[in-house]
Amino acid sequence: MIPCYKRKYYICLYYSSHLFILSFLYALYRKRYHFSIIPGSILLTSIHYWKYPIKSYKRNIDILVVNTFLPYQHYRAIHSKYANVYFTIYFISLINFIISIYYYNKKHHWFSTFAHMTLHILSNAANIVLYSD
Repeated sequence: MIPCYKRKYYICLYYSSHLFILSFLYALYRKRYHFSIIPGSILLTSIHYWKYPIKSYKRNIDILVVNTFLPYQHYRAIHSKYANVYFTIYFISLINFIISIYYYNKKHHWFSTFAHMTLHILSNAANIVLYSD
């Protein structure tokens, strides 16, 4: 099968996926073990998918993991003292995801890649804010 992106694009997303180790380790450091499962799982599924991104079970599992854990994090964030900061960062990362899809469909792969990499960065920042409470 042909990958969704050319290697020069998806390798950037493969490496930016490794950033989830930061929020995973931070959750462990803060003794938020129930939260550490989330970035740990996303780290594994994201790296597995972006190593060679084809539309297959790898992509479906990555999306499923993110969509399964996101409602839990949002629920916990509502009761956090940093809820406003968390949801602001999350909203900006969501905009980057939409931008990523838009540019991917327009065949502007560098813009799509940078927007998706920004999503990875901001998601980790939001996680760290949430785990700080």
